[in-house]
Amino acid sequence: MPDTAPPNQTSPDEVKQLRRLELTSLFEATTLILLLAIAVPLKHWGGWPLGVEIMGPIHGIAFCAYLWIIIQTSSATDWRAGEVLRMIVLAVLPAGGFFNASLVSRKINLLRPATRP
Repeated sequence: MPDTAPPNQTSPDEVKQLRRLELTSLFEATTLILLLAIAVPLKHWGGWPLGVEIMGPIHGIAFCAYLWIIIQTSSATDWRAGEVLRMIVLAVLPAGGFFNASLVSRKINLLRPATRP
């Protein structure tokens, strides 16, 4: 039986999906920073292309996984097109993924029920 939440109540699956998006966003942002800040300078200034040969595909896979999880999350929740576009545009900017992760974290905190003392 599928987990269906009553109206005005969040499904645990929605929170899990948002958490997955948050973690993937952090991973994608980290691989982009490593690629741009370490691997590319080592290739061009140090004559060491191995860093780009390793980090390039890792970042490419991370970015594709990130896009896939954005598609999954936006289709499973009621995201507006502007939110999806923002998540994609920020992902191509260095450190934009970290900003995305913080926005997703805020969404998660709003969806979780408040703990009572």
